[in-house]
Amino acid sequence: MGKMNEEQIEKLSLIVVSLKEFSYGFDRLDEIAKHAQQGSAQMRFYLNTLYEYIARYFLLYKKETEPLGGNLYSALKELGLESYLDPIIDTLSQKIGKLDFDMTPRSWTRT
Repeated sequence: MGKMNEEQIEKLSLIVVSLKEFSYGFDRLDEIAKHAQQGSAQMRFYLNTLYEYIARYFLLYKKETEPLGGNLYSALKELGLESYLDPIIDTLSQKIGKLDFDMTPRSWTRT
């Protein structure tokens, strides 16, 4: 990738900020779990928030022709940086029973 224009720099900056938010939340999970009862509203809220980030990054609005859905993949693809997500594509391609990892959350919404 050559020199980025102002719009590309802004898009990449928003990606970094969002990933920092998720990283902060994920890194605090053990600390939250020490103080929240298992199955409590506090713990469910926290875990659902992290799941929402993952869904928005990689799963939602997946096209059949794309390896991932989500706004993170589409933003990185526009910047020519989608190859950075190859390890995530590999992980989400793993099978859980008859479903791929990335299909599991979407299959729950169809029931």
